[in-house]
Amino acid sequence: MFKELCDLRKYYGAEGNLFVFRQEGGKKRHLAEFLFDNALKKGELKKGMPVAEITAGNFGLALAKLCAKNKSRLYLVPIGKLDSKTLKRLKKFDVVLVEAVPKEGEKYWQALYRTLDETIESQKAFSFKQFENREQIDYYLNLFELFPDITVDCCFDKMGCGATLAALHKKYPKAEMFFATTNAINVDKERYMLFDDGFFPQQIFPCDKKEYFENFEKVLDVLENIKNAPYAKLSLFCALQYLKANKGKNAFVFIGD
Repeated sequence: MFKELCDLRKYYGAEGNLFVFRQEGGKKRHLAEFLFDNALKKGELKKGMPVAEITAGNFGLALAKLCAKNKSRLYLVPIGKLDSKTLKRLKKFDVVLVEAVPKEGEKYWQALYRTLDETIESQKAFSFKQFENREQIDYYLNLFELFPDITVDCCFDKMGCGATLAALHKKYPKAEMFFATTNAINVDKERYMLFDDGFFPQQIFPCDKKEYFENFEKVLDVLENIKNAPYAKLSLFCALQYLKANKGKNAFVFIGD
């Protein structure tokens, strides 16, 4: 689904164009299928072989369904606490949650990586290691070939492994790239996959938090009928405030739920 959100842009008084793309069925589901199929074709992943991965929720759910078909037990290292809805859905599958507990002097993301590596070794598991898997960039580049020819000045995506923005940077090298976050946090660049040309996204967060948390979801549902997309809301709101401050610019949001 590729569209220009005219009504939303006009409601917030933002000039320029606001382009969005949202895959039917969800970004994480399609990405998981792509990586899973590739691993099976290469022989890196075999029938019944355990799988281990770090997840914030959606990617883990997509993997759980694929692992069930492959008769594979899935070991997930959650980023923080998974919400109750996600936990309930995961209980339907053969999934083991492995908590990452930082050691003294260890950063949380380092604990995540260490826990994943320890799980891979102890369970003789296969892992896609999405935070360093560059196949994702190629996947998104191929997907972006389906886009119409548009002018893009800035791109927004939620903070994840960075593959989507890395691919968008290759497609639109002159455009600014932004991680949308709810707060100003210290982004540790070591956590993300390395980019060929030293590119790293900027960080942006809602300047009008009251509007974002109390009203934006209602406006989005009424004007554009975009529901059940929490990460999209954040990226869209940050894109709108950027357009208001930078007249004449065109923004692109990849909805990744």
